[in-house]
Amino acid sequence: MSNSLKSSLFLPQLLNKLNMPAIHRTIFVLLALEFIAICAPLFIPDHVYLGFFLKEKAMKSTNDFLNNESFLTPDSVTGWRNRASTHKAKWRTDSYGSRSSSEVSLTRNNNYRIMFLGSSMINGGTHVENYETISAYLENEEIETLNFGTMLYGLDQSFLLYTHNLKKFNPDIIIIGLDSNPVSVLGNLYIPFRDSREVNMPFLKPRYELKNSSLELVRIDPSMLQNITSDSSILSFLSRHDDFYTQFSLFKHLGITPIANLLNSVRSKTESLRYYLNTQTDNTDLLLELMETTVSTIEGSGKRVIFIYMPNRADIEPGRLMGKFPDRYGIRQKLFKDNGFPVVSVRDIFLQSGIKNSIIYSGDNQHYTAVGNRIIAEHLEEIILLDTEDQTLPGSRF
Repeated sequence: MSNSLKSSLFLPQLLNKLNMPAIHRTIFVLLALEFIAICAPLFIPDHVYLGFFLKEKAMKSTNDFLNNESFLTPDSVTGWRNRASTHKAKWRTDSYGSRSSSEVSLTRNNNYRIMFLGSSMINGGTHVENYETISAYLENEEIETLNFGTMLYGLDQSFLLYTHNLKKFNPDIIIIGLDSNPVSVLGNLYIPFRDSREVNMPFLKPRYELKNSSLELVRIDPSMLQNITSDSSILSFLSRHDDFYTQFSLFKHLGITPIANLLNSVRSKTESLRYYLNTQTDNTDLLLELMETTVSTIEGSGKRVIFIYMPNRADIEPGRLMGKFPDRYGIRQKLFKDNGFPVVSVRDIFLQSGIKNSIIYSGDNQHYTAVGNRIIAEHLEEIILLDTEDQTLPGSRF
C-alpha cells in the first residue's frame, strides 16, 4: 500500500478507534480541517492565496488595464492616470487626459488658470457630465479651469502627478481635493488589500513613508500586476511596505474555511468599531507632512494651493448610531486649521447652503450631484475673488 493511501486512511482509522458518536466525529473532522487551513499558509506560497483573494472581475479589470482597454492607463510615476481622448457614457477626457469642460492647452491666454487635482470627488466620476463638475461651474470669462482629478487618487498621487507631469500647464492656483478619509490611502500600495470589494481598479500605487521626519517614496511599476498572482517576491515587497497587507495575511489564515471566516468577520467589525472610536489614526503625521511638502513645493514656485476637504453624506448626516461616535471630519478639519493649512470645509459650505442632502448627494452617498458641485464652485469663486482683490494671490491678472 502506498504512503499516500495510508495517509488518506489515517484519519478515518483514528476516528474508528476513538469510537466517537457520529456527531462528535463530524465536529472533530471540521475542527481538524479548520486547524489545517489555519496552518496551511506556513507551507503554501502567498501568491496561491492571492488567486482566491481576488475576485474574477478584479482579474479581468487588471488585464483590461494592462492592455490599455480601460478608461485609465498605467503610469510609472502615479500607478495610473486618466486615459486621453476617452468617451464612455458621461465620462469624457481630452487629449491630455483632463476632464475639463473644454480642451485644455499648454499655451496660456490672459485668463486666470486654476488646476484641480484629487480623486473622483473632484472629477465627478461617472455621476455627472463634464459641464456639471466643480471646475466647470467655476469657469467664466476671466477664469480658466483644468480638471485632472483621477479615480481613487490620494494626496500622494496628486502631488506626484503635478510635480512630474502637470507643472508645464503653469496654473496660478492648484485646488486639491481631500476625500472624507484622506489618511488610509497613504499607507496603501495594492488597492485590493485596502478594499477587497474594489474590483474595477485592483491596481498598484506608490506611497510615501515617513522616516526620521522625512518623506521617502516607495515606487511601483504597474507591470508588476502581470505576475502578482504567480510571483511571491512581489507579495514579499508588498508585505514590507503596504500597511494593509495584514488584511490579506488574515485572509490566508482565516478566510478559507467557514468557522475561521466567521471569526475574521467578527475581528473586522471590532476593528471598524475601534477606528470610529479612536480620534487618532495611523499615518496622520504622514498626511500632515505631505500637505506641508505639497504647499511648500507649489508655493515655492510662485503658485497658490487650496485644499478642499470633501465629506461623504455620513459626515453631515451620521444617523443615530454614528452620531454617538467622535466627529472624525470635524477633528481633522480642526487639525488642518491648527497647522495653518489653507483648507476649505465643504461640510460647512453644504450646511450653510440649507439645501437637502438628498439633492446634494448622488445615490452612492459619496459623490456630489451637479447641484452639490455648483454650491462648492460658487464658494470657491468668492474665495478667489476676495484673495485677488487683496492681491494676495501670486501672479494675479485681475
